[in-house]
Amino acid sequence: MNPFETDLDKNAANYVPLSPLGFLARSAAVYPKRLAVVHGERRYDWAETYRRCRRLAGALARRGIGKGDTVAVMAPNVPELFEAHFGVPAASPARSPGAASARATPSRSWRPTCRNSSRRISACR
Repeated sequence: MNPFETDLDKNAANYVPLSPLGFLARSAAVYPKRLAVVHGERRYDWAETYRRCRRLAGALARRGIGKGDTVAVMAPNVPELFEAHFGVPAASPARSPGAASARATPSRSWRPTCRNSSRRISACR
């Protein structure tokens, strides 16, 4: 038996489940002034990215989006899509992985997705 596989049951010292929300909060706390987003002339550090994601989560919650709801984002690879990957789970709905795409798609290809979904809010860029 491998000695590195014995007596290594999960505990607080050797195991912490990872989540995007924990990553974002830790990045903002440890590296608040480090560059997180670069998109053309736009630049955001981790502290600003954290604030923007929290604002998105708050806006979704105020619109009644919560646990059990699905949020679909149809957007090209822009900072808002990056923020949605953190802001949407922070508001508790399940993100629709098929709809959150880093590629811009022709309007004909995403119309059936929007038409057939049980969405309450549409956000397309």
